[in-house]
Amino acid sequence: MEAESAPAGESLREATQRRLLRFSELRGKSMAAGEFWDIVAITAADEKQELAYKQQLSEKLKKKELPLGVQYHVFVDPAGAKIGMFMAMEDQPFVPFDVWKSFMEINGILLPSY
Repeated sequence: MEAESAPAGESLREATQRRLLRFSELRGKSMAAGEFWDIVAITAADEKQELAYKQQLSEKLKKKELPLGVQYHVFVDPAGAKIGMFMAMEDQPFVPFDVWKSFMEINGILLPSY
């Protein structure tokens, strides 16, 4: 996803409103590579949370409330040390290989369950 620089003098509130408007424009539209995240991986604290996240994603995609054409993945982050944003995903044996490989090759974001 392209980094957007804030115009000089723009307040945090204005910048947030601008980004929310931009996201609103992306809802329900198919995204070309690099236009939004190519892959979004979400970790869940346990199986119940994983199921809830998958159900929410399914409903939001059905209602076209999220950008389309994006790979959305949800998986349980096992007890103990968490993946975090900066730990190498290849060190985590529970992360599906295709998800890890995708992060290395395309524009992806990991949303950890802290």
